Amino acid sequence: MEPDQPAQLEHILRHMSVGVAILDCSDLRLHYANPFLLALLEQLEPSGHSQDVVGHCLDEILPDELRKIAVPVLQQVCSTGQHLSWSDIPFEGFLAARGRTYWRVSVERTSNTAEQLPGEIRHADDRLLVAVEDVTELARSRLYVNAIDSISSAIAGPYALPQVLDRILQAVQEMVGSTRCAILLIDHSVSGTELLQRRKACTCVHKIGAHN
Repeated sequence: MEPDQPAQLEHILRHMSVGVAILDCSDLRLHYANPFLLALLEQLEPSGHSQDVVGHCLDEILPDELRKIAVPVLQQVCSTGQHLSWSDIPFEGFLAARGRTYWRVSVERTSNTAEQLPGEIRHADDRLLVAVEDVTELARSRLYVNAIDSISSAIAGPYALPQVLDRILQAVQEMVGSTRCAILLIDHSVSGTELLQRRKACTCVHKIGAHN
């Protein structure tokens, strides 16, 4: 490797919109994380200390729910040497701010020794290279097109309204991750005063039922 290549590589890693991490296989200790990944970790666990996570094990970095999913997968790659990748992993760790997000994730084992083949015994200095890319907009665009097709086919069915509403709710959940969606149907033939009276009547009935 040329003398200036490490500096060039570091410059690329610092400015790319893909999270990159290097972990030790022995204890899943974080050896390196680029700024994009550090920013993601800060969003997961806002503490202002995301820059200090290098040198810590994943048990000390990741939230419990994410750690329970990630650690077995990383240990599997460390043990087998098999390269694993996923194209559209749904994630709701940023649900309040962004809704459901989607990620392309790649995990592979690397070594400072001669190149290893999958299944070979790992060495003490083996490391994991993890890449994480945000593909939310791409996934949502695809889900939107699929939702339009699904809703259009439901409209042509014999029981259009219930199926259309159900598929709209399903599409919203897939795109933004919401599990508390509701659809309000308003009858425009009813005046505003009459609608308000109906709401008050429903409220009174609800209160009476609650007292009973």
